[in-house]
Amino acid sequence: MPGTCRPGAPPVAAMISVEEAFACYARHIQPLPAHTVPLMEAAGACLAAAAHAAVDLPPFGQSAMDGYALLSAWTQAAAPEHPVTLPVTGASHPGCRPPELGETPAAIRILTGAALPEGSDTIVPQENVSCDGTSIILHQPVNPGRHIRRRAEELHAGTVLATSGTRLTPALQAALAAAGVGQVSIHRRPRVWLLVTGDELCLPGQSRSPFQVFDAATTLVHGWLAQQGLALSGWRSIPDDLDQLSAALDEALGAGDLVLTTGGASVGDRDHLKAALQRCGMTLHIRTVAQKPGKPLVFAGRSAAGSPCQLLGLPGNPAAMLVCLASHGRLVVGHLEGARGTTLWHHGALTDDITPVPGKTCWLRVHGQVQPNGLLVLEPLAGQASHMLANANRANALARIPPGDSILPAGTVVPFTMLA
Repeated sequence: MPGTCRPGAPPVAAMISVEEAFACYARHIQPLPAHTVPLMEAAGACLAAAAHAAVDLPPFGQSAMDGYALLSAWTQAAAPEHPVTLPVTGASHPGCRPPELGETPAAIRILTGAALPEGSDTIVPQENVSCDGTSIILHQPVNPGRHIRRRAEELHAGTVLATSGTRLTPALQAALAAAGVGQVSIHRRPRVWLLVTGDELCLPGQSRSPFQVFDAATTLVHGWLAQQGLALSGWRSIPDDLDQLSAALDEALGAGDLVLTTGGASVGDRDHLKAALQRCGMTLHIRTVAQKPGKPLVFAGRSAAGSPCQLLGLPGNPAAMLVCLASHGRLVVGHLEGARGTTLWHHGALTDDITPVPGKTCWLRVHGQVQPNGLLVLEPLAGQASHMLANANRANALARIPPGDSILPAGTVVPFTMLA
């Protein structure tokens, strides 16, 4: 029958499971080279070597309160009917050498974070004393060790603060900065190229022929990369032409660490990606994955001397593209960046009955929210077809439904990853 096969098309390879695809990425992708950068420039990157504290924290004894430093023994006779009065003989401010307390009963004015004066063993908060400008009056004794941050009570110099493969969050960067770390060794973040294929596409805002559709792929990939802290190094829109796709691929593979393509990954008459990859000397590791949506997913690599490059060929339908970016794409980027533990998954309970797909992992766009009782629930949304994105206003998570033949009842706990 006409249209049932494409002359000369290669046989369709057996689908691999999602788990096998994930294992394939770990097996074939090596982290990008490491380099040393100032800590301030490393936001979002992954450490290529452990980061150690350069100083004790705190680096010296400090006050934890605004108040007065003194020797607790001088206050033991204080009582409401017999207050103790101590002259204020100096002040200790943050960043300055503190005065010594001396042997005569007295107090030192001290601010939070200032160094503890030698001879003192406690801090009295300012709200716990009466002050006449030159002296403080105490109406009860003070115990030693109060409101003092001891040197190295948090950590000692040399302590490992973060191991290789840890992603640098703002909080972790701040912790490293506080410990005196000025530079870190990180894996270079990937240079990403995007090739969008399809004769039917036109850019939003341009005039459209009656049978064209607007290109959602470029906006989707660009925005998704921005969420990962990445930017496109290059982008091109390619018609469904083998020669043009091969030339564009060759250029992108020579300039990038990761090439993302959209469309052209299936087995239609105008799906040229696999043939173009062969022309460009790429090794095809994944041809198709047992998942819905996103079955036509391609993963290939090239190990040219000095310029290895990975390619992830995404489906052309925008919802399938989103699903593959959130699951497969995040893992691929994580492996390139040297991220330790590229686990994506949390767990939540389904709010509705779900029918799995036999033999395929089903990716379900859901709205995840925490109920008043603390249970995280996943509400499946309408419009799950691979070309539909209208539920994007509520879809904040992607549930992973395992292959099966039996209905999963509401309340079933399943893994999910965040979409935003």
